[in-house]
Amino acid sequence: FVRDPTKRAISEFFHFGVSRFKQEPNDENFKEYLLSRPFLDNYYLFDMSLQRFNRTSSDKASFTAAIMKDYDFIGVTERMDESLIVMKIMLDLDMNDILYLSAKGSGGYDDGAYKGGCYYIIKSYVSPGMKSFFESNTWKKRTDGDLMLFHSANRSLDLTIDALGRDEVNRQVEEFQQLKEKAHDFCRPEDLIYPCTADGNLHRFNHTCLWWDSGCGYRCLDHLKYGDERDPSKEGVTWVDDVKEIRQQEYKSIRHIIQRRQQEMEEEGSGDERVRRTNKSNKEMSPVRTKPTSTISVKVPLKKEDFDRAERQFSG
Repeated sequence: FVRDPTKRAISEFFHFGVSRFKQEPNDENFKEYLLSRPFLDNYYLFDMSLQRFNRTSSDKASFTAAIMKDYDFIGVTERMDESLIVMKIMLDLDMNDILYLSAKGSGGYDDGAYKGGCYYIIKSYVSPGMKSFFESNTWKKRTDGDLMLFHSANRSLDLTIDALGRDEVNRQVEEFQQLKEKAHDFCRPEDLIYPCTADGNLHRFNHTCLWWDSGCGYRCLDHLKYGDERDPSKEGVTWVDDVKEIRQQEYKSIRHIIQRRQQEMEEEGSGDERVRRTNKSNKEMSPVRTKPTSTISVKVPLKKEDFDRAERQFSG
């Protein structure tokens, strides 16, 4: 997913600089934070490119085009629900596969990953001084490539929606949003235990998220597709009050898988012998049955005029 680079920078400053590092949210600290972090210089082009992106010499338009070609799908954060529905159709997923509940935002606590504590997220804002900085050539040069990619991703999303059928995508978006509202009513408090409590206490293990504050309430969301009535037997999930026990069981299972894989690698040996065994193993493997993904080809490739349009948008 990509986001408007200026909005992403504002969010980063208030999430990390202000909320975690306790900096005063004034214009001076804001500019110092952004200018002192080289990784914010066309962050997306550097992070998403499959080739090494040189921030001083690489051609940004060429790297933008390469990224759009290399990825089967790029979503847009500002169009989250639309993007998820398009991805769902392309990958032939179920509605509950993309269902989510918001885990963080201004006026709450973060994921508890920083120094083992919970930090209150200060609401972001843009002062006149900040706005003036964003209009400067200094900032535009640092984000021009990311802005080009952002516009290209938006254009690609629109073209793909048109190819899939805009009425059908809009219908599924509406259905998806209704399901999200239903999830908030359906999931119980014990189904939604975040790493940080409402009063800022940390739950290191006894939370119901897949990873820190990502995928929170996943057990409840997986069950939601079966209707309003709770029936744990349909999914094989034991609904217990002690969620800490569930988390410990999951971590134990992950550790077991890692240890078993390490043992297998040691037994396989190394060098040519490992290659011969791997090749033999691959030949003996049975075909894996997967869901049909023929609709992946629906993604509409951008043409030169689309990139020209994106370049005009960020330069104008």
